[in-house]
Amino acid sequence: MAKTASASRQQQPYHHGNLAEALVAAGLDMAAEGGPEALSLREAARRAGVSPTAVYRHFEDRTALVLAVKNVVLARLAAAMEQALAKPVPRGMDPAARAHEHLIRIGTAYVEFAVAHPGDYRVMFADGCFPDDTPSGVAGEHVSGRPYGILSNVLDEMVATGALAAAARPGAEAPAWAMVHGLASLILEGPYGALPPGEREAMVAMSLEIIAAGLTGR
Repeated sequence: MAKTASASRQQQPYHHGNLAEALVAAGLDMAAEGGPEALSLREAARRAGVSPTAVYRHFEDRTALVLAVKNVVLARLAAAMEQALAKPVPRGMDPAARAHEHLIRIGTAYVEFAVAHPGDYRVMFADGCFPDDTPSGVAGEHVSGRPYGILSNVLDEMVATGALAAAARPGAEAPAWAMVHGLASLILEGPYGALPPGEREAMVAMSLEIIAAGLTGR
């Protein structure tokens, strides 16, 4: 009787170029399909074409794989926020107005990312930790190129340009993130998800302006 393809593959030596990278890629696919609940070491091994025991050379448990996937998702969100910031602003816009616009842009990018990638978005909160700017899960490590670090930089820009009072700056990341996160969640899991795209975009734009006004007191 002929051997099955999977049986033959498992008996062959492993020749993958980068197993850890392949496992994370499999984890990203699973996250996109079903969120953090879909992540499985055994399934990641199957998709990478290796035995389940091979996974443990790189990830000691499922939590380690979830964290690795989460870090890639955070990097993708950061890239989306940075792309939003890189777009030109209207000629002649004063620095304070530009800083205000930057806050709106990264908030919009956050919501758009959540709507476009709901499975990835849910992975960011899979371990119960705040999705801050720590690439390795080490609390307190600051990396300005991560989503939370980008928000911090924009808030600092707002203070520097007079758009945000210095007294209101300490800890402003938390309420800003919480409000935008709540907005995204209401779209993904609440009544706003049923809105037509145009109405949803208008609602998001208005909500972000209100959030910005609440932070600045204007």
